[in-house]
Amino acid sequence: MAGQKARREPVRFWGQALSLRTAWGSVWNLFWVSLMVMPYVSYLGLLGMVAVTARLWGRFRRAGLDRVTGGGLLLLSGLLLLSGLFAYDRGEALLQLANFLPYFLFFAILPYLLNCVERLAQIALGLVLVAIPINLISLVEYIIKIPRMPVWWRHFPLFRWIRAAPHKGRAMVMFDHPNAMGSFLVLVMALGLGLILYRLALDRAVVPHSLPDSAESVWSDRQPDAQNAGAEALQSVSLRLISGATLLNLLGIFCTGSRNALLLAVLQLLCFALVVARSSWKTVAAALGGLVVMVGGAAVIGIGGRSLDLATWADDPRTKLWGAAVQMVGDHPWLGWGLGNYKLVYPQYLTPDLMALTDFQDISHAHNLWLTLAVEAGIPAMLLLTLLVGRICARGVRQLLAKSLKAPERGILFGYLLGFFSSVGFALFDVPLYDSRVNVLNWVLLAGIFSFAAKKPVNSSPLP
Repeated sequence: MAGQKARREPVRFWGQALSLRTAWGSVWNLFWVSLMVMPYVSYLGLLGMVAVTARLWGRFRRAGLDRVTGGGLLLLSGLLLLSGLFAYDRGEALLQLANFLPYFLFFAILPYLLNCVERLAQIALGLVLVAIPINLISLVEYIIKIPRMPVWWRHFPLFRWIRAAPHKGRAMVMFDHPNAMGSFLVLVMALGLGLILYRLALDRAVVPHSLPDSAESVWSDRQPDAQNAGAEALQSVSLRLISGATLLNLLGIFCTGSRNALLLAVLQLLCFALVVARSSWKTVAAALGGLVVMVGGAAVIGIGGRSLDLATWADDPRTKLWGAAVQMVGDHPWLGWGLGNYKLVYPQYLTPDLMALTDFQDISHAHNLWLTLAVEAGIPAMLLLTLLVGRICARGVRQLLAKSLKAPERGILFGYLLGFFSSVGFALFDVPLYDSRVNVLNWVLLAGIFSFAAKKPVNSSPLP
C-alpha cells in the first residue's frame, strides 16, 4: 500500500499542475509546461516563453516592475545597443543582443505571473522532479566515460559515440557543456532545499498566503482557487520524495566534474543545515550525509577525471585570462569591444607561449561574468546591471531577515535567494549565460525574489 501511495503522489501532482483552463489559467500553464520541457527540448521551451511574454505584454502593455528597476533596464538596453553600434565586429555584437534584450522583456513581465508563493513553490517542485532523469542519465554517461572501462565495451557504437564526445570523463547529458549542466543542477538543488523548508512549515500549519502583486493579478477573480489547487498539489507529494530528488542533484553535479558546482553545492548544504538545525534532525542528517558522500567521493577518486589537489586550483588558467581581460577593459572602458567580441579580440592580448597551449584556444568569454561584461559592453553597463540586480537581492534578503513572512514563505524565499546567489558564485569563474536553460532559470529566480521584495506590510498600500 505504501508503494502504491508513493507512485500515485507524483501522478496526482502532474495531473493538477497540467490541468489546462482551470483555476491556474492558460498562460500560467503554458509558462509552467515550457519551463519543465526546457531542460530536454530547449528550443521548444523558449518558444513557449516567447508566447507567454507576448500574451502578457499584449494584455498589460506595461512592465510589472517599479520605476527604478524598469528605468534601469531601459537605460541598460540603450547602453548595450550603443555598444553594439561601435563594436569591433558590429554584426556579432548586434546578434548577441539576443542574449539580453528578450530576457529583459521576459523578466519585466514576470511579476504579473509569479504573484503567489504557491506558484513559486510549484516551479521548484516541478524542476526538482524534472531533473531526476537528468541526474540518472548523467551517472550512466559518467560510467561509460570512465578511463578504466573494459576494452570490449568500447566497441559498442553507442558507447564509442558517447566516449568520443568532448570533455572526457565528464557527463553533460543534453547540455552543450558539463559546466552548464552543473550550473543548472545547482540552481535546481537550491530550489529543492527551499521547497523542503516550505513543506516542513506547511505540514505544521497549512497557511497559503499570496504575495501582494506589483500590479493587478492576471487572474484576480480566480486567485483563491489557484492557491488551494497549488497547496493541494504540493502536499500530494511526500517530503521524502522531495528530499530524495533534491539530494539526487548531488550525483549529477559530481558526474559533471564541475568544481564550481561542487563547491557551491557544499555551501548550499551547509547553509541549509544551519537553517533547519533546530527543527528536523533527520533532515539535517540527510543533508550532511549527502555532503560527506559527495566530498568524500571527490577526494578519493577525483571529479570528472580531475583531482581536487589545491595545486591544480592555484594554477588555474582562468587567472591568465583575467589578466588579459583587464588589459582589454583598459583599452575600451566605456562601451567595450561589443557583445560577443571577446573571442575575436582576446588572442591579441595573449603572449605567444600562452597561445600555444590548448587551454587558450576557442575561448568565448573571460570565465568571469563581470569581466566579460566590462570587456564586451563597457564598465558603465556592467556596473548598472550589477546595481539593478543587487538592489533586488538586497531587498529580498531584508525580507528574509525581517521575519515578517510566514514560515512557508520564508522557505521559498530562502530557496530562490540561495539559488540566485549560487548563480552569482558560479559566474565568478564561468559564464553560463549562453545556455538558454540556465539563462531563463536565472531570470525566473530573480523575478521570484522581486515578488518577495515588492511585498508590503499588511497595513500599507500595494505598489502602484
